[in-house]
Formats: sequence, C-alpha cells, structure tokens
Amino acid sequence: MRLAAALTLLLVKAEGSEDFKTLSCNDDLPDDPLSVDNCVSFKEVIVPAAATTPGRVVLGDAITSAAVATQSCTHNDDPNVAASNAIDGSTKYYKSGGSVAQTCSGNDPWWMVDLGIGDVAIEKVTVYNRKDSCCKSRMNGAIIEILDNNNEAVANKTMSGTKDEYEFDVGGSVGQYIMIRKDGDGITLNIAEVTVTGTYGSLDVATSPGTYEHKIRLDSNSTIEYATGEAHVPCGVCAKVDYFDGEVIEIPRGINVEGMLYFPPEASVELHVPHLFVQGILKIDAPTGRDAIKVHLTDDTGADQMLIPHSDNAGACAMDGCNYEKKAVVVAGGKLDIQALPDPSCPTWVKLKSIIGDDNLIFEVGTMAAKCWSERLGDEILITDTVYMGMPYKSLTGTIASADEVAGTVTLAAPPLDKDDLPSAGYISTEANDPNFPAEVAWLSRSVVLDADVETVTVDDSFWWCKDEEEKKRGGHLIVDQTPGVAQKIEGVEFRNFGQGANLGRYPIHFHLCADISDTIVSKNLIRSSNQRCIVIHQSDNVMVEGNIAFGHQGHCFMLEDGVEVGNVFNENLGTDGWRLSCSESIMGHKDDFEASTFWISNALNTFTDNVAAGSINGFWFDPMVDCKKFWDEDPLNNRYCGYDLTKFSGNIAHSNLLEGLKFYKGGYSPQGIALIEDSKSYRNYISGVRLHTNKNLLFKGLLLADNGIGISSFDNVGQNEFEDVHVIGLTEKARQLWVTNDLGEMLVNPYPTIDDKTRKEFQDIGLGDIEDMYQVDGIRFAYDPDVTQLVLRNVFFEGFEPHTGAREFDMLA
Repeated sequence: MRLAAALTLLLVKAEGSEDFKTLSCNDDLPDDPLSVDNCVSFKEVIVPAAATTPGRVVLGDAITSAAVATQSCTHNDDPNVAASNAIDGSTKYYKSGGSVAQTCSGNDPWWMVDLGIGDVAIEKVTVYNRKDSCCKSRMNGAIIEILDNNNEAVANKTMSGTKDEYEFDVGGSVGQYIMIRKDGDGITLNIAEVTVTGTYGSLDVATSPGTYEHKIRLDSNSTIEYATGEAHVPCGVCAKVDYFDGEVIEIPRGINVEGMLYFPPEASVELHVPHLFVQGILKIDAPTGRDAIKVHLTDDTGADQMLIPHSDNAGACAMDGCNYEKKAVVVAGGKLDIQALPDPSCPTWVKLKSIIGDDNLIFEVGTMAAKCWSERLGDEILITDTVYMGMPYKSLTGTIASADEVAGTVTLAAPPLDKDDLPSAGYISTEANDPNFPAEVAWLSRSVVLDADVETVTVDDSFWWCKDEEEKKRGGHLIVDQTPGVAQKIEGVEFRNFGQGANLGRYPIHFHLCADISDTIVSKNLIRSSNQRCIVIHQSDNVMVEGNIAFGHQGHCFMLEDGVEVGNVFNENLGTDGWRLSCSESIMGHKDDFEASTFWISNALNTFTDNVAAGSINGFWFDPMVDCKKFWDEDPLNNRYCGYDLTKFSGNIAHSNLLEGLKFYKGGYSPQGIALIEDSKSYRNYISGVRLHTNKNLLFKGLLLADNGIGISSFDNVGQNEFEDVHVIGLTEKARQLWVTNDLGEMLVNPYPTIDDKTRKEFQDIGLGDIEDMYQVDGIRFAYDPDVTQLVLRNVFFEGFEPHTGAREFDMLA
C-alpha cells in the first residue's frame, strides 16, 4: 500500500458535533456484576442458540440460517438469480454480481421468506432494488406484506416510485413470513436484498442481545456500506464472558457494547475482532489465570470500521457514523473499568540493586519485586542500558526461571539478550557497582493483552529535508473520544503492536477532547512495540498516568498534545528504546516526532515525578509555546496556559539519549514566576544533559548531570535562568573504566568511534548532520552572544574534567 506525501488526519467526528453522553438506559446496571444472576451469556450475544433467545434479527447473517426464501418461479431456472440471493447478506445491486433474486416473467409473481424462528416483532423492513438501468422500475407498485403463522397479512406497504432502496417501518408487527408480490401479467420482480430488524423469542424484552448492523468503508474512495453480524450488547443489559478454557473465538464483524460486557476473574478467552466499540461499560476483573484474556484486533475485512452511535448520541457522529478506521478500540460515551493486576501493590519496575555471580543470571531486585514476580515464572523482564552514551542503544530482556523472596532476587533462564539476540557487552550498571546510575528492571508481561494485526504502508518523504520513502507499520489503537466527565480505569493491560504509523490520532492510548476526566487512572500498563507514540492526552485534563512501561516506541511517548492540557499527573513511568517517526509525518503533525522524546511536555500546568526516560532521541522535552500560540489566535483566554509556572517536576531521570536529557527548546518556555526543576538526574546523553533556548525564570535545583557531551547548553535566553546545588561530572570513574581511547591515547566520549553508514544517515535525517566522534566534554557551554542573558550559578560543583589537552580540552566552562 502506498500513501501520498501529504498526510492528513481523518477526523473522527463531524465538524461541530456533540460530545458523547453516558447512556441513561444503563443506570440500573450493577456496579458488581458478580452479584447478579441475570447477566446473559456472551455466547448468546455472538450466536443465539435457539428461537427462545430474544434478539435483534438481520437477515443474511449466519445467525439467520433457519430462514428460507422462495419465489413464484426463477428466471430461466437460473440458480444465479435464486430466491436465496435476497437474504445472502450482500447488497450488490447488479445481476452480474450474482446476488440478485429474479422471478420469471409471469402472472402475479411473488417472493417470500420464512424467517424460520417463529413469531418476530418486526420493526423495519428494507428492500434493496436492482440497479441496472433496464430494470429498476420493475419494483414500482409492488406490495410488501407481513404474514403471521397462518399466512394472514398483519401489515402491508406499497413500494412507490423507482428507488434504490425501499424502507418500511411496520411498527412491531408480529409475523413469521415476509412476502413481496405484484399483481398483473408479464411481470418480473428483481430483489437485491431484504433486511429485517426486530425482536424474537421473548417479545417483551426488546433490549436483549443478538446480532447488529453497522457500517464499513472498504477504502477511502468507496461508498459506505452496511454490514451485519456485529455482536451487540444492548443498553441496559449485562453480558458475562463465559469462556474459561482459552478458546479462540472469531467475531468477524466486531463487538458493540451499549450495555455492560463483563470479564469475570475466571474468564480465559482470545477474541478476534475488527473493532471493539464501548458505548456502555467494559469491565475486566483481575484474572485468576495467566495469559487469560486476549483481544486481537484483525484486519480480515480490510475495511474502516464505522460506529453508528446509540440514539441518545445521534448528534455525536456524522450521518454515516464515526469513522475510526481499522483495528480500533473506541470508548464513545462509555466507561472502561479494567483492573487486571493480581496484586495492584506490586511494582512494575525497580532499580537494579546488584548482580550476583559473573554469569548475569541472578539479579537482586528487592523483596517486594521478587515476591510478586515469583508468581510469574516464565515471564520476561527488561534491563535498561545505562552504560553507553550514544547509539546504538539496546536494552536487554530475559526470562524469569525462579525467584527468592528472602534474598530479593530473580534468576533468569539464560543471560539477557538485546533486540539483536546478542548478550550484554559484559557490564550492567547496578546500585552496587555504579551507585548513582543503576539500570532499571521492568516486568514485561500482563494477563490481559490487546494486540493487533500489523500492516506495512510506504510513506513518500517528498519534503526537502526528508531523504527517502519509509515503510511504516500500523497496528491497533485505543481512543477515548469526546467523553467528558467519565472516569476511566485502564490498569494492568499489555498493548502490543498498537499505534499506526503515518496516521495521526491513532495511538496505543489516546484521550481525545475529553475535557475534565478527573479520577481517570492509567496505571501499570505495558506498551510494547508501539508504531506511533504511547499515551497521548489531547485536550483532556486531570488524568493520572502512573507506573506504566513503554518498551520500544516511535515518536514521542508520553505526550500532552496541544498545549492546553492541565492537571495531569505522570508518576513513576518508564519509557525506553524510542526512535523517531518518519520525517514527513512528523512535519505534518508539527510535533517534532522525528526527534522523538520519551516525555513531550507542551504545558507546564502538569506534574512529572520519578519518571525515567531512557534510550530515545530526547528524554524530557519542554515545548509549551508551539501550539499555545495557535490557541492564542483561536481564543485569547487560552493564553493563561502558556506562560504559567511548572506545577511540579521532581525526581525524574533522563539517561542514554542521543540528543538531550532535559530539553527546553524551540517554544521558549518563559513562565511568569519561577519554574522549579528539582532533584533530577540527566546522564550519559550524547549531546547534553540540559539544553536551554530562549528561556527565562527557570530554576534548576539539586540536579546531577554526568557523562554528557555537554552538561548544560545555554543559547539565546531571554531572561535569567539559575542553577543551584547542582553537581556536574564530566566523566565518572566508571565511564573512564568502560569507554575506549583512540590510537593517540585520547579518550572518546562516544564508545563507537566508527559509525556505520546506516546510523550516520539516521543522524542526518533528524537534523544532526555528519556526527563525528566527540573528543571533548564541556560542563557548561554559555551562549555565544555576549549580549544575551547568561546563567546564574549558585553552589554548582564540578568534577571529572581532566585531562586538558589543547584543542580537545574537557572544559568546565566553555
């Protein structure tokens, strides 16, 4: 598949559309489904087993296999125009398509279907006409009748005029048969399809589950078509997943939850679906088994998935529905209530205390982690790379073979390997051997998994600074869309192969235009191998993002998108092994993802505490003015967001990034008061630990900066910035032990003196030009322009800036 160079965001919602509202018909649903005996079986939602099961009927789906169609006679006895073609699920309008029923030319022709499921309370009948220019008028004047089980007519309508479709509301008429007839001589009927909507079985329960119709778009140039067979949980109904043995269940038309879909602790199932729409409640309790619940998003249909909202939200979508494209989990007015962790108090990552022995098998992680992970033998763990400053950056992974709670250790089945299946170079930082710079160890498995098929598209990078075409991958995506005031909970879920490269707005977790969603929790999830970004908060406020792990991502990872998001808290998250998006898609998004950061901070009125940004291009990037300027133009009131003081930035770590650890660049963050960046570390970043550009009123206090190409880089600031109680180390003793020297005996900051052509090209693509080996380390590099406001240093301690060798000096101040 090839995409044009000009990437555009396909708007999920129509211009001026309404927010999604919670559905009042769910007010009586239980908070605790375990206490309810009348939750229906999810198996009935997929395939109602008997006529006594109430449901919504759409002819043509496998669920209506009991239906039988007949007609007065068949044109030329041709099986290609048999009566059954009108209930085969296809609305192909042309005879040549092989999906039209056609009678022979005769007297008083008729077509009829026996629904085959007893009495049905029929709400609507739609008849699709043949479209060939020769024959559309044949249906003009035909009569459609609802017949009861005695073949008595209980309702009838006349098909007037020449139309592509005839739709009739028959007001719940109870019948078993539908007949279409036309009186006269030498007349032919041709019918492309007949669909029927109604309830059957217990007719007094009109909101019971069954198949449902929705819309799909096969490609961007095609018309939108109805599809049938969507598994539907109606509003006010609780459906409990009753698969317990890890069955793989194919639901090829997706799931639409308007009521409640509940996964109890004992559930064990793998669902294959093209979409999961949540307009009601999706509740998942912590599974009792491992690898218990998997929702795999498929691309079997090759079609965009269109949500037709509940009637309470009819104004929230365009007439054809909301297009969420492929492989979508969508929350539209609904609620996620997912607590999938067996013990929410267990840590998802810790600092590595020590390695016992010389074979890199026994890792000391602390008693709590060892206790928790002892229940997860066979799971993977991640060990970040804290040694190498520069590329390539490679975290390690290994498999837990055993754990000792008393000793606080886990033992791996084999030494950990990097992404190229190579072992460690022989040294891993720990609190014992490198006290200020230990690696992080993270748990890489979850019992609830969302993953997806992955397709590859080609992006034409035709912009002047973009070099070549690039292939991008597209997996699944989760979006909470315009659902204000509803607290969401996403806890303990693995998202694998989510995010859609070169497709803006399609991320692993995306809060889109939700305004205030206080008490929303996104906690201890695992995002692995994301194709675009990680957790994106877009014009949504007061979200708690805590304890999540992102391993392998393209573009920015934890992200505030538009610069007006406030009150969000990012605490104890770990992001590692990030890389850029393609050059062209980054330009179109205006977010600089081609210099990807683990944390992209476009608004200071948020909290960042005890997070780690490792092994990306940038660590923490403050750029709060870029999109704020846009919002100033649209609404002057929004300027209150752009120059505010930082709510809190404390205890964060940025290490092993290709460019900067803490980056204040481009937007010119200049708060009105003092913004405090405190008690944080930035180390072993190839270019600089802290980069300033056109800033003022920033106070850096209690920082540790070590083994960076430049400790602090200051350029063209517009006011005073201060550093207080800061420790700047040129090269630590450990770095001097590990990093190599050149043929002249001079120390190299970059341990990879020979940069291969592929890596060099990647450097060039993100604007670094021809990167050469660095032969010097600077503590603080001041602005070149003497007229620019310089820095204020107060109790700043320098060490590790030896030797001084002329042109290759290690300068404390430059």
